[in-house]
Amino acid sequence: MNKGRFSPRRVIDFLFSADRAVYLFLLAIPVLFISAMSHWYYVPVWESGRGQWLESSLSFGEALARLLMLLTALAVPYFCLRKPIVSRFFQRVCWSLLILVAFFPFYISHWQPEQFMAGNIIHQELERVSADMEANMVHQQRDWRYWQEMDSSVFGNYKGVTIPEKDGWAMSYLYPSAHQYIFQQIFSYSNDFLNVVSRGWVFAGSGLIILLIAMSLVPVSPGAGRFPNVIFICGITVFFVVLLVMPRAISEYQLQKAEHYAAQGNTSQAIELYRSAVDWKPSLRFSLDYYHSSLGVLLNKRGCNYCYETLMMRFAEYIGKGKTTQARITLSLIEQMYPRRSEVAFWFDALNNRMAIEAFNLGQYSLAAEYWESSRQFVPFNPVSHYGLALVNVKLKRFSQASESLEKLVTLQEYLTFKRLTIKGQYIVMQGWSAYWNDDYHNAFQLYSLGLTPEVW
Repeated sequence: MNKGRFSPRRVIDFLFSADRAVYLFLLAIPVLFISAMSHWYYVPVWESGRGQWLESSLSFGEALARLLMLLTALAVPYFCLRKPIVSRFFQRVCWSLLILVAFFPFYISHWQPEQFMAGNIIHQELERVSADMEANMVHQQRDWRYWQEMDSSVFGNYKGVTIPEKDGWAMSYLYPSAHQYIFQQIFSYSNDFLNVVSRGWVFAGSGLIILLIAMSLVPVSPGAGRFPNVIFICGITVFFVVLLVMPRAISEYQLQKAEHYAAQGNTSQAIELYRSAVDWKPSLRFSLDYYHSSLGVLLNKRGCNYCYETLMMRFAEYIGKGKTTQARITLSLIEQMYPRRSEVAFWFDALNNRMAIEAFNLGQYSLAAEYWESSRQFVPFNPVSHYGLALVNVKLKRFSQASESLEKLVTLQEYLTFKRLTIKGQYIVMQGWSAYWNDDYHNAFQLYSLGLTPEVW
């Protein structure tokens, strides 16, 4: 038999004789390819040019990261399978990429605040909706949830999702008690992020770890001892921490200096520093109670009554005093004077939802529906709006429309990694009531039975 010809026997002999590191290298290649081809953080994004939310878009950081994963997968055969030793250069490149992948949550929360807020809204509000559904199960005894109110323990004093504020960095962050806060709130390894992050990010970390484990099983290029690699890993980690966290640290420093200048009466310097801080920490644009109020007070003293931050300060005051009608009028004025701002859309959504919940619990269902429809115009992926419209349609015995609203909640759950069964179960029950009111009793029985069987949700 010709030795140069391909045969299954030669493949089998190679697989049995190959070192275990070869199997890990071969495993890492498809894992990295999947990472390069898959989304890392798939949520609706804000298009500032159009002033609206789009289904999804690829940020520059994610596109670059996925390209690096693709190049790494293509480089594995050359650097790891061509020779019996591993290139020290390629090994250190993989370590650097793994550290960068670990900082991806920080990149999203810091430089892509619209995407991060969208993920927070989807996760936090779906949790809130699920909790309200479970708290009101008793109201399914007649016409599904006909007697329901939106539970005060779940929606009481509704303000929307948690927003970023000033951190006030200090030496106390070095204490062990602050480490959890740093890990979850600064580096963004929170439940909100981990429940929304897509498989591309998970496969990137997994592929690089598999690759590095395989490299540890084979010799490295001459002159590359294990100890120098440890020094390199520590050094590159510190470098990336400083490089990535520095913008946030600069922003916090500028905010503290702005407070100092404001206390001294130097409003010009304080205003300049406040506005400069947003360039280093874009998520401050969503901070109503701290950032806009502080800057608005200074601008108001200088007679700028219709500056953006001054109007946001008034909006914050109305919200704090519970004057929701005046707050909505002020926000409408801001929208007219300063259109296409993502933070205004966010606050309009939160305010409309708050007013809709109050109207709903007072029995003003048409008004509540109007607020929720308005809310969907600003943030179409907020689960509370769809859930509220479903409840209004139940009150008005429009079960088909209610079923459509709940179907959108089921669709929104596709963004999450871990999904609650409650929403899908309630959607099926609603379909059953819709069929019943359309005199389709057989289908109603089948759907209601299905809604009582969690195993098939």
